[in-house]
Amino acid sequence: MKNEKLPTHEVPQKARSLPPDEEGGSFWSDCIYTALKKGNLVSKIFREVYGPLSPEEDVSPLGFVTNRDLENCAKALGLKAGMNLLDLACGGGGPGLWIARKAGANLVGIDFSAIALEQAVRRASKFGMAAMAKYCHASMKATGLESGTFDGVVSIDALWMANDKQSVLQEVRRLMRPQGRFVFTTWEGKIPGTGNPTSDEYRSLLQAAGFMIETYEETADWEELQREVYRQWLLQQHALAQEMDVGAAGMLVNEAIWLTKKLDDGTDRLSQTRRIFVACRSEHVG
Repeated sequence: MKNEKLPTHEVPQKARSLPPDEEGGSFWSDCIYTALKKGNLVSKIFREVYGPLSPEEDVSPLGFVTNRDLENCAKALGLKAGMNLLDLACGGGGPGLWIARKAGANLVGIDFSAIALEQAVRRASKFGMAAMAKYCHASMKATGLESGTFDGVVSIDALWMANDKQSVLQEVRRLMRPQGRFVFTTWEGKIPGTGNPTSDEYRSLLQAAGFMIETYEETADWEELQREVYRQWLLQQHALAQEMDVGAAGMLVNEAIWLTKKLDDGTDRLSQTRRIFVACRSEHVG
């Protein structure tokens, strides 16, 4: 790969500092990924709920990604052997590794969780991708990587965590080669002011960053599946606490309660969102 700044060490070195608005997400992720090493109940719940839509077992121990999402991402990216893929906010690395392996592409994963990246390094070996995958502990909006390095960028269910989405999208565009593809899944708000950008707001952010939108659609069956995962977390919260630890299990349970608790109007926060798949192309030249 062209980038001399890419890490050559096996375990990614921790960034000197992260932006203050990413420190909370980094702490949350470190806690969850540390706890996931203690057992497999979380991944078991995902597999049982998603059934035939589940990716292969080692792709995603924590996440709402389906095998259909992965196929859609791979198709939209259109990568060829030897091209470079960036997995932005890669977590434990599974989805990016699956896409890169399918295409024969080189992979760089960026995440603000050092614990998640340690797991991504180990997962790369399981995928037979150790020589083609590198990982960096860095901010989504200031990766420190060389401009114009990547033929494609993927981000699975992570952009919602970015408070400054415009800066993140501008960083993605900076890193991409002309006509490169950026594909992602995330959640949008159905109405303004509910926490996540609406469809119109996301489209404006992407266009302002220099992207031409090619696909923008709601992912199939997402709400039914996500609700059932949350229902299982609540039903099995004591087992989760015993296997992981009380703090990490509490984070999952609190997420489920926050998004599914009935509001005054009879709806809940989950019903005010949509999970979306977006594919777009970098418009810049040179």
